[in-house]
Amino acid sequence: MAVRHALRHPTPLLDLSPLRIRTYAATSAEGSLLRLAINMVPFLLPLLFQVGFGLSAVTSGLLVLTVFAGNLVMKTITTPTCGGSASGGCSSATECWVALSLAACALFGPRRRTG
Repeated sequence: MAVRHALRHPTPLLDLSPLRIRTYAATSAEGSLLRLAINMVPFLLPLLFQVGFGLSAVTSGLLVLTVFAGNLVMKTITTPTCGGSASGGCSSATECWVALSLAACALFGPRRRTG
């Protein structure tokens, strides 16, 4: 509904006219989806840990902290590997790893205690 409104309104809050350029739309959509997936992690992981797994807020925060600590460590490896930029073949490989990592989160489940 928001897209329909933005396309029909004479002065929309978000101007979608640049998306009429095919090359911009293709690169913008891919980058936006990747940023959306990465930027949703700090908001959705605490909810998953607290509501889905029943963990406390402190434990949930510590688990999310490890995600970002791992991100910082990986930046020291990926930046030299990609030659200081995220362009070229390294970008596609990185996006595939990000997608697989986020898809693997669907396999998480609460551990059942026996006994």
